[in-house]
Amino acid sequence: MTTSVRLDTDLARELEILARREGSTKSALIVEGVRRILEERSAGLSPWELGKDLFGRHASPHKDLARNSKRYFKEKMLAKAQPH
Repeated sequence: MTTSVRLDTDLARELEILARREGSTKSALIVEGVRRILEERSAGLSPWELGKDLFGRHASPHKDLARNSKRYFKEKMLAKAQPH
């Protein structure tokens, strides 16, 4: 089945570069992208579930920052309010 896709100039250029670098075709890369989207969405995973291993782990020493951000914010504000 043939389907047409309109890409802006920058995206088309990036796709062409990636296809050359990987020795693939633009069509094959587009099919791969559509398959990934369909797999992710059909699995019913929320954005949080898809990225939970990445959130809050790199810029903070707190591994649970996403879940306890209010607590950490409150602690930081209280520490700032205390006289030095």
